[in-house]
Amino acid sequence: MAEADISGTGMRKINKINKITIDYMPAEDRFRATTLLEDGSGLVMWLTQKMLNKLVSGLVGVFEERLAVPETQVDAKPISQRETRVAAQFWRQAEADLTIQGAARAEVKEGESPQVLIDGMRLRQHHDTYFLHFAWGQQSVYLPADETWLRQFMRILYRRYREAEWSTAGVWPVWFDTAAQRNYVKQTDIN
Repeated sequence: MAEADISGTGMRKINKINKITIDYMPAEDRFRATTLLEDGSGLVMWLTQKMLNKLVSGLVGVFEERLAVPETQVDAKPISQRETRVAAQFWRQAEADLTIQGAARAEVKEGESPQVLIDGMRLRQHHDTYFLHFAWGQQSVYLPADETWLRQFMRILYRRYREAEWSTAGVWPVWFDTAAQRNYVKQTDIN
């Protein structure tokens, strides 16, 4: 995969992320994404709350846009379109959560890998694959993923938000909170 080099020196290769580990760093009050890249090198990316809020908003928008909501059956209890969409999102997120498997952490030796502050992100899609680009200055790396992996990644981000005690209100949708999910499913009775 290549991307135009704005400096005019020609094309440059954008490195692919093979493994990523996200941690909240209290002293920095931001997230550290430790990555192992396709070329064998490591990269430590720092993500601010403002940048992560934009990422979450973008991913939620993609999920809500892509999810086809089934029609309500004629003999079923009538529920609103919003309730149907929220219930469908709860279901899709639960499916992704149930398939999360533990993986070895991405580890890099302290001081041997560059550390960068991410100042831009972009999500693009090609068929069923999403490409999440992280940029700083004129450089970037990308992470290919499917919808299930992105939902799992969001679950990890959500857990880190809670660990950081960052507000989830107005950032994370109701269908992401497990306590709200249990309460919502009891109230809507979508059987």
